[in-house]
Amino acid sequence: MKCIYCQKEKTPSHEHVISETVLKIVFGDAVRNITTSSVFNNKTLTDYQHKILDVCSDCNSNLSPYDVAGGKLVSDINKFYDASFAKIKIDSIKLGWLIKTHLNLIRLSPDKRTGLHFQICQDIYTSLIKKSRIDTPLYVLAIDGYQGKEYFWDENDSKHIQYFSHKSVTFPDQEILVSNFRIKSIDTFLLLPTNNDYDNFANRCKSVRVDMKNGYDINPSEVDIKQTLTDRYYLVTNIVPFDRILRSIEEVKKA
Repeated sequence: MKCIYCQKEKTPSHEHVISETVLKIVFGDAVRNITTSSVFNNKTLTDYQHKILDVCSDCNSNLSPYDVAGGKLVSDINKFYDASFAKIKIDSIKLGWLIKTHLNLIRLSPDKRTGLHFQICQDIYTSLIKKSRIDTPLYVLAIDGYQGKEYFWDENDSKHIQYFSHKSVTFPDQEILVSNFRIKSIDTFLLLPTNNDYDNFANRCKSVRVDMKNGYDINPSEVDIKQTLTDRYYLVTNIVPFDRILRSIEEVKKA
């Protein structure tokens, strides 16, 4: 196996898609999570921990500081259910965990149009393994928050929703992949080229953002990475209102 990070032929290790450290913070040692994924024909799986086998043991060990940082990030998010104007503590390692997790989720399933896995710029993986800041021209990160209610994440409530969710959408005209990873009331969107082609990438992302707003009524705020890392926090200003979330939950329950 060629490791996705070091690009060397090595024996694979089990890399948790969402860090085991994070899962235990949210669900406890028993990890009583419930997962629904298109990878498994939308079957509901209990206590399933997604793992991938494209990271060598050396790189997996080298990436462990991200798992610790991800635990701190999720612990911070776990304190509130309404993300309106929440301040989320962030630094380069926490940001790295978020991007690493997006990439893990992207690698979990191929492009539905082609059946092939998406090509991700190797510079992103190299920056992660070196724990250096990833050049922002290589990706766009956007965030919005849910005006949630406490029962949204109560597994005993009939209207509860999953603590974590992920979906990927491709925009063929712009050749942009949008990876959407939600952590409780914080919804994150990572934009990458589907073909590893960065020609006019910024304008292609702007075009996708317009399509997201017009076609899906999704308009998260783009994160100013440099300013956020300087401030060491991100202030959630774009909020999905409670009524819209409730309608979405009801639509899912009827489906």
